[in-house]
Amino acid sequence: MVDEDVDIFDCTVPWHLKKEMQRVQSKEIDAIPYLTESYKKQPMNHESIIWNYIRSNHVLSITSFHNGDVWAANLFYACDYEQKRLLFMTSEINTKHGALMLANSHVVGTICDQTVDVAQLKGLQYAGVATIIHTPEALDVYMQQFPMAKQHQETLWMITFTALKLTDNSAGFGTKYTWNIE
Repeated sequence: MVDEDVDIFDCTVPWHLKKEMQRVQSKEIDAIPYLTESYKKQPMNHESIIWNYIRSNHVLSITSFHNGDVWAANLFYACDYEQKRLLFMTSEINTKHGALMLANSHVVGTICDQTVDVAQLKGLQYAGVATIIHTPEALDVYMQQFPMAKQHQETLWMITFTALKLTDNSAGFGTKYTWNIE
């Protein structure tokens, strides 16, 4: 065989990955390990693939910034799928990232799996707006996933996304799913 490059998905990949990339393009979703059986039976779109990945994890990184000051943190989150938002707890006064989010609600961050196998690498990048939320429904969603938070309850925040991009090498090297929220 000839060692040639094939341009697929706006990136150049070696010829031997072409078949894998075509499998993903043809919507063969059975190979995507974090999709539940009910999702596999539905027509898949980028939004549902991304949200299923979000629902399969529980830790995010978040970066807040204001007036040239930048800070990142790792936080446990609960996915409020019905409202299409993430919920997390942190102090708005006692943490640098909380204070920065009060000054500027725009945030960016990631959600990722911990793997050393590049072929199985998956990760989500996001942009959004972080705001404090005071509804009992949102608190219930968070406490269902993290009941231990009742003992050390901090301020409940939500992230409303403006853009999401999931990279999933397990579905073919360099496979990307995007969802831009209007």
